[in-house]
Amino acid sequence: MELSRDDCGTRRTLPPGDDITVALSESAGTGYSWNLDSTNDFEQLSADTIAPSRVPGAAGTRIFRVVPRRSGQLRLRFVKRRRWEQAAVEECTIDLDVAGPG
Repeated sequence: MELSRDDCGTRRTLPPGDDITVALSESAGTGYSWNLDSTNDFEQLSADTIAPSRVPGAAGTRIFRVVPRRSGQLRLRFVKRRRWEQAAVEECTIDLDVAGPG
């Protein structure tokens, strides 16, 4: 399942065995980057950054690939913050109904 910023605040149904790809824009050059904040319910397989250009300060896209650790009603949550700060400046939550096996 592929999700983006437009899916934040929504509810989706995840078929059995599917993984989730979430694309969120960020300006990592400012120190703010997205991080997975729901590690109890989801395993992060990867988190890659794609920079659109070589222009300093240009926004890029952070691509997360995650899989649920269990079935049921889960909340996938990402927070945007600086690595050295605890407070998030933005968050993205997506409620998921994760179907059990088979």
